[in-house]
Amino acid sequence: MLKKIQTAINNPLDLRNFFVLFAVGFTLLFTSYLLTVTFEGLQNPCPAKNMNFADTLPGRTSRTFGLIYKGGGSCNIVISPRDNNYKDLSLWVYKPGEEITVSRNHSYESNLIIEDSEPGLYRISVHNNANTTAEFQIKVAIVPKQR
Repeated sequence: MLKKIQTAINNPLDLRNFFVLFAVGFTLLFTSYLLTVTFEGLQNPCPAKNMNFADTLPGRTSRTFGLIYKGGGSCNIVISPRDNNYKDLSLWVYKPGEEITVSRNHSYESNLIIEDSEPGLYRISVHNNANTTAEFQIKVAIVPKQR
């Protein structure tokens, strides 16, 4: 095969040699394309995902939502709570090992960012600490880390 490639390079206008050069060129281009796609996938194995949770909580109750995260440590989990100005809501986020990652009471002014996310089940729990009904909305996004 190597001898055919050398002959094709020396005389590329011959029709037989053209097909040899075409086959070799196509194989090299296709292989480089596959390597590029694979390398980009390895660099950013962050499965983008967006979820919305909304509910109305009666007084002195809580609601828990689950998020199964399958990505690696190259992603951040961003939680954007909106509480419609109810000051008696608290938000708890549990990592897969039952460890409480974030606890927020009465302060939903900014996003919660969980860095170095590990695969597993994340639980997001919203507690209504008042005697009245409260509405809330939580947006969860899995995003690549900023470099």
